Amino acid sequence: MTQTDNLTAQHDLTRWTDRLRSAVREAGPPLFRRRSKIYRRRSLQVELPLAVDSVDAGDTQQIRATWLATIAAVLFRYSGSAEPQTIVIGCVIDGTALPVAVPVGPDDSFDTVLGNASAALAETCAHTRSLDALTGELGLDGVTNRNPWFAVLLNAGTQAEAPADTRHDVSVTVTGAALRLEYNAVVQEEETVVRFGRHLLRFLATASRTAGAMRDIDYLGDGERQQIIDVWSGGPVSAADARALTDLVAEAVRRYPDAEAVVLDDSTLTYRELDARANRLAHYLTERGAGPGSCVGLCVAASVDLLVAVLAILKSGAAVVPVVATFPAARNKMVIEDAEMDLMVTQSTLGDLIPRPGPELIELDRAGAAIDRQPDTAPQVRVDGDDLAYVMFTSGSTGRPKGVAMTHRTLVNLVTWQRDRGEDPAGRRTMQRTSIGFDVSFQEIFSTLGFGGSLVVTPDDVRDDVSQLPGFIERHRIARAFLPPVSLDQLAVTANTAQFNLPTLREVIVAGEQLQISMPVRRLFHRLDCQLDNQYGPTETHVATAYRLEESSTRWPETPPIGRPIANVRIYLLDPWGSPVPAGVPGEIYIGGVAPARGYLHEEATAERFTEDPFLPHGRIYRTGDRGRFLADGTIEFLGRQDDQVKIRGYRIELGEVEANLLRIPGIRRAAATVHHSQGLGRQLVAHVITESEGEPTPSRIRQMLLERIPDHMVPATTAIVHTTSLPLTSTGKVDRRALPPPPEAALTAGGESALGETEEVIAQIWSAALGRPVARDDNFIDLGGHSLVGIQVVAQINERFSVTLPLRNLLRGTTVAAVAREVDGQRAARAVQPTGSTAPAVAEQPVTVPQLRTLTLPDNRTVLCLQPAESRYLYRDVFEHRTYDRGGIRYPDDGVIFDVGAHIGLFTRYALDRSPTSRVYAFEPCPPLFEALRGNTEKLPNVQIFPYGLGARADTAELTFYPNLTGMSSFHPDDAQERRLLSGILSNLSRLADEASGMLAGSGEYLDERLRATTFTVSRRTLSQALAETGVEHVDLLKIDVQKAELEVLDGIAAADWDRIGQIVVEAHDLDNRVASIAALLTGHGYRVTTEQDPLHAGTPVHFLYAVRP
Repeated sequence: MTQTDNLTAQHDLTRWTDRLRSAVREAGPPLFRRRSKIYRRRSLQVELPLAVDSVDAGDTQQIRATWLATIAAVLFRYSGSAEPQTIVIGCVIDGTALPVAVPVGPDDSFDTVLGNASAALAETCAHTRSLDALTGELGLDGVTNRNPWFAVLLNAGTQAEAPADTRHDVSVTVTGAALRLEYNAVVQEEETVVRFGRHLLRFLATASRTAGAMRDIDYLGDGERQQIIDVWSGGPVSAADARALTDLVAEAVRRYPDAEAVVLDDSTLTYRELDARANRLAHYLTERGAGPGSCVGLCVAASVDLLVAVLAILKSGAAVVPVVATFPAARNKMVIEDAEMDLMVTQSTLGDLIPRPGPELIELDRAGAAIDRQPDTAPQVRVDGDDLAYVMFTSGSTGRPKGVAMTHRTLVNLVTWQRDRGEDPAGRRTMQRTSIGFDVSFQEIFSTLGFGGSLVVTPDDVRDDVSQLPGFIERHRIARAFLPPVSLDQLAVTANTAQFNLPTLREVIVAGEQLQISMPVRRLFHRLDCQLDNQYGPTETHVATAYRLEESSTRWPETPPIGRPIANVRIYLLDPWGSPVPAGVPGEIYIGGVAPARGYLHEEATAERFTEDPFLPHGRIYRTGDRGRFLADGTIEFLGRQDDQVKIRGYRIELGEVEANLLRIPGIRRAAATVHHSQGLGRQLVAHVITESEGEPTPSRIRQMLLERIPDHMVPATTAIVHTTSLPLTSTGKVDRRALPPPPEAALTAGGESALGETEEVIAQIWSAALGRPVARDDNFIDLGGHSLVGIQVVAQINERFSVTLPLRNLLRGTTVAAVAREVDGQRAARAVQPTGSTAPAVAEQPVTVPQLRTLTLPDNRTVLCLQPAESRYLYRDVFEHRTYDRGGIRYPDDGVIFDVGAHIGLFTRYALDRSPTSRVYAFEPCPPLFEALRGNTEKLPNVQIFPYGLGARADTAELTFYPNLTGMSSFHPDDAQERRLLSGILSNLSRLADEASGMLAGSGEYLDERLRATTFTVSRRTLSQALAETGVEHVDLLKIDVQKAELEVLDGIAAADWDRIGQIVVEAHDLDNRVASIAALLTGHGYRVTTEQDPLHAGTPVHFLYAVRP
């Protein structure tokens, strides 16, 4: 190649790079199936009649350009973007598929896009030499599961056939009479492809008749539009209900006067008693000016008094305005001012927290005698569906919270629908746990008290410590619970670990943020006879859609949809220009029907978000700012936010409000807030600040000042407040939140004194693993970003490690490693030490120290976390060099499923993925220290799931003897003599094979004593068949078992019907009591061909390997 050719090629490469670097390369028809990491293809095709007269006119390039423009325009509309985009489409030119980059903007006419397509096509034809180099230049050479350039391939204006397979999703071939669409049925569905073809034809037909802009061209068919607007967008319709919430309760009082209405601890209140108390307080309030059109504040701790006060305020005709005592006084002052409240119901213990001057305080305990003198009949106040029930304040982007004014009509519709959807609430107990400051509390209260159910109030210690919920639910025979997803996950973790059965729980309703079906949730509901209902709706509408997960939890999707509209509610998914979007295409969620609130207390905010319904005369809709899409059956999938509002652990946060309050702090010139995801903490609020003086105010001072202004859930952790000198900007000059980096590594360095002593060191290690950062002895758990979801894991590990009962609330109130260590040591000192059994290895008088995790570089230069480096090197030799799990005809198939039972620190898991990178590995390790190493060694491997329990013959708990100095010999069946013989034999073999020092040590009783010092853990076990059901795995390609003398127990846990679901088995067995022969006979009886080997590493020991494969 000449120098001129080289310069031309480089020029071409630069041209392509500039054009394609920011282009949309995956634009294609919507996907309803997850794309595999490995490319697979199953080609099918459909044809649609071609009824557009003009498409055959012109030369080949003109035909290609016309269809390129049409495809680009439709894909642009599919994107849901209001900004111009460059859409990449494949085009067959001289038998080769080449990428063509077509610019499209919302204001462009079709003629403009056609001109862009013609120019792009000419450019592609003129500059093809550098395409191969371009793939590497843009970092696309690693994309192997799809075409890295385009999802749609066009073949038009030529008789040449398209290339057989360019890894595209859909090809569009234009013939004389038809539009032929060939598609990859592994990722696409025929219905979607046909819909895409019809959209192309309608768009081209419409565009040829009009000069309208891209955003205005209607590409939906009449039947499709009718289905979206009339069928999918509307819930069941029933007659208008003008009743108030108080009418529902009055009817329940009439029907169930002596039934249990409210329970707190051991005391109960009947419907008759609840009604009388609420009536007396309502009269007292009306005497002081409460009535329709007024707002009455409510600041009462969770109690019977709280429920009485809610009902009394509503009976007076006023609206309830919750004021949260733990929120900063400055924020509560804004709530009081905006609601223009003259009265507030509270308690003397909370009265001092209410900003003064302010409303008249009615302290229930001090005014009790005067209230008791009031009539116990209902006040003569007319309340109907159009009156306000409450004003709920939410985060506001301006820095001032917004008050949502909700009517009785919306809430009556909701709770009536709730009654009809689930089991009859009458006589059933519902847990009342949600704070009155959240709208779900009204659903909780009135879907129960409105229909004869019983509310069980959770005391503060249970509200603060989710680990106590399973016991509370069982103790109080709870039938229904409303929980945010984060609390559901915590409940599941505790219930599974402690084996709570929750026999009375029949219905769990989740709302507040996107539901993720974690493995603990899946396992819990596999055990329960209980329904899970996923509900969606912002504060401005309350619940608008619902999706019930009914079949086996093993088949639940990881991220369930949010369902369909509830009764008398309408849901529209609209593009940026207000047009309905077809199935699979993202749109903004608008909510109509009876759901929208009256509005905000400020009319300018109301006008921005609450507008007329464009599809229903006299209707109103609320613009949520949420994104969603219709699935193929009309169910709605939630896709997150499209503005600056976020949700973290159920709390709705406007990033603008956080920023506005940061800028009120003296010394801060600019600020930006965002959310980052970390491995340990999950979603974390992060603040970036530019200050007048470098490093001042400090992060701890900034956090302290924010806590004086906004609730703690809106305040970043100290370690998540980052000083910077500049903020990234978009092309329009706004802060680019997506470009804000996570907290720098420097902020994650422990800056204080290191942990002192064994207890502090272990606790610091547990904190460090959970928080994903180094921890000093005086670091505060909350300041480091700790929260309840992390806290429950930390407390569980500390309690299990030290056999203590540290409560979760201690962490959540803010504490240090040193303080926790003092509490742990105090509990241990007060506890009598129990002797161990006679056959177990002797436990030293001094506590056995669990070594900290260390990083080991393996012979292949990879690193692992381990407890004992020497032992881990030996295990590496066993697995990787002697390949003890890769004999006897064992295969590692592509895309296989492997169960690693007794996973230890994960060396076999890594070996299995080396042999088959596309396999999925399910690793089981019950020993807590080993599980932490396993977690660290697999957390960056996306196709590995780990489980902190063992497998056995039955679901139970058992004592596991753990040898900190020889972790691989930890066992449910400890025997000192057996362990000594095994260890001595292995050390002798190591000496014979390589390491003479090991042989000298083998005969040393003192050395063996040290190696075999032990401690114990109480751990959970499941059966292998339960694990199959809970994971949803249909077939196991390879089952590996290494469980130190418990091999037969694992195999006994396989139900008869499940043996055919297991392809191959490798067992490391201890040949005690003829066990190898027993295992071989069992496997042979189930149809396997079995071979047995002993590796030189294990010569003279009872360790053998059995390899079982299907003939």
